[in-house]
Amino acid sequence: MKEIMITYLMMGLSGVSTFLLLFFRKKKYGISWFNLVVILVVIGVVGYYGAAGATYLADGVWPGIRFYGKVLFVTISLWIFSKILKLNCSQLMDYYAPVDIFALVVMKINCLRFGCCAGIEVCLSAGGCFYFPSQIVELLVALVIFALLMALEFLDKCNGYRYSLYLICYGLTRFVLDALREDRGRVFNFFDLSVSVAQLFCIVLVCLGIANICFVKKQKAIVKMPNS
Repeated sequence: MKEIMITYLMMGLSGVSTFLLLFFRKKKYGISWFNLVVILVVIGVVGYYGAAGATYLADGVWPGIRFYGKVLFVTISLWIFSKILKLNCSQLMDYYAPVDIFALVVMKINCLRFGCCAGIEVCLSAGGCFYFPSQIVELLVALVIFALLMALEFLDKCNGYRYSLYLICYGLTRFVLDALREDRGRVFNFFDLSVSVAQLFCIVLVCLGIANICFVKKQKAIVKMPNS
């Protein structure tokens, strides 16, 4: 019962932090109350089923909280949402980026509490073994990414590219750390390589980040193009 209460407390903290980060920055991005409510609904509903779906693919259980599933499906949903309501897609994504990575920070704190997402045992040639602190590393990297995104926003730098930066940094980090985790979930063998479902998701996220950078660059080039 105590563990369940702590989990719900952390979920509540994640929800509150999500709302506050969106609310106090909505004026900067020109987000109306209606759009804010829709974004919160999209994050909540799609995020839940995205994480649960990824867990089913990786572990064969339902529901679950595989974070990379939330990242992928919320990204797709926000893109669709921006088209429906005629919002600037790259600006909307930049608005959401620090919110998502901070949710991962809260999630990793919960992992430390329950000992999930543990790292593999590493034995040194000089003698002695230790468990790789995958939860701590992922938590620290998430904090660095969050601080970087907020600093770039404050300095008004990399506008239109910050969400892509987030996808690439998170995707690469999660891809590498997955090889150092015990609970890799379902794994596929390609020749001599073992690739997990998580790593396949991460490859897609990195590719989306790179593709979005190319798209935004092209759009900005069109805007700067002189009238003929």
